[in-house]
Amino acid sequence: MKSMEEVLKKIRTHEGVKACVIDEAEKYGKTFDLHGATVTVSKRTVKDFSGVDSVLDELYQQAESLKASIKAREATVESGSDPATGETFSPPKTSTTTFLTYKFK
Repeated sequence: MKSMEEVLKKIRTHEGVKACVIDEAEKYGKTFDLHGATVTVSKRTVKDFSGVDSVLDELYQQAESLKASIKAREATVESGSDPATGETFSPPKTSTTTFLTYKFK
């Protein structure tokens, strides 16, 4: 299943395939059926604010730094002790969630 997902991901992101799908969509409308599959072409707008405002750029940088700090601290807590301070932690509570999702149209 994982291999099939990777193949589908490569197909979806391949520029040549995208161009062919968009060409077909222009012929038949935004949504069309092809070999039993419903294909819908949609657009979304993604705004890139980087480099526009120095304050916002600094906030993005702080957010990335904070994410890295959180990951490092999680690893410390998961290990059970902080070598810098000698502090020990209770093992983290863990849960396992199993999910399987399919979407065919």
